[in-house]
Amino acid sequence: VCEYRLQRFGVDLRLDLPSRQVLVDCFPVQISQILINLVNNSVDAIAEQTSRRWIRVELREKRGRVDLVVTDSGSGIDPK
Repeated sequence: VCEYRLQRFGVDLRLDLPSRQVLVDCFPVQISQILINLVNNSVDAIAEQTSRRWIRVELREKRGRVDLVVTDSGSGIDPK
């Protein structure tokens, strides 16, 4: 869904996922919408950067919990 924008702005999407399948009790459509929104927000935040542009989506498992982490090469959110 985000592929066109990623290519248009030269953003490298990195997926850091476990090698095995992870089952999560969730609403898949809502999780998909959240991921699409986060990736698009990241593209907006880094589109004008002249240095390397990347977004990483990472799935972390810890003590029966799963965290989905999205980071990008941007400078972060202004504390103000």
